[in-house]
Amino acid sequence: YTGYVLQTQYGIRMVRLLIEGHSRHRNMFSYTSANILYDEILDIDELASVLNVFEENKDNPLLECAVRNYAGLIIKHGKEEDVLNGYLVSGTEIYSSLILQIGRKLVYERVEQADRMLLLLFRQNNRLCSFSALDLLELLSYGRTEYTDKYMEDCICLMKNDECKLRLIRIFANYLGCGESGKYDSEIYQYLTEIIKGSAEAKKVFLHHMEYRTDFNDRTSSLIRRIIDA
Repeated sequence: YTGYVLQTQYGIRMVRLLIEGHSRHRNMFSYTSANILYDEILDIDELASVLNVFEENKDNPLLECAVRNYAGLIIKHGKEEDVLNGYLVSGTEIYSSLILQIGRKLVYERVEQADRMLLLLFRQNNRLCSFSALDLLELLSYGRTEYTDKYMEDCICLMKNDECKLRLIRIFANYLGCGESGKYDSEIYQYLTEIIKGSAEAKKVFLHHMEYRTDFNDRTSSLIRRIIDA
């Protein structure tokens, strides 16, 4: 409530309060994390400072809320492409969290823009962008196959990386969960079979992803039986 009063009655921007509070070694997350979304102005030049505050507060329980609402603020002011372009040049782990939150909102609000974002991420040849691309593709793979179909060649290329393989498990499981509606259904079943067979960690990721699913079909049920019977 204090943050709301500062914002609405005194015209204090929450982004500015977060940055300046941090410079004075004061934790402003309790005032800003929820209200940052409602700032009337967004200064994109403050992005680096905000990311620095996030980076130095990784253990703050309100960090996820702050990142999510800052992503909403960016989209509200139409600056998501500027933020993505910065990430493509100099991404960091905390920056990737912001990109994922932006992508998550775009998937539900402007899916065509999320697709453009995905295309740019896949075109970069670096680890963080590859991870971000797969995280975004996972969001786009629930209940539909067209985006996995579109980026299947990129997914195959990333299968050479063990960390990417683990992310692909969730995407491929979602794909199979759609039934036999995708053009790569048989190939993805074979890829997923090989990935799961490859390591205990892969089995764990698959089972955890399927734990709360109810849309089992012959293919996903077969994979679960393979793991149980192994």
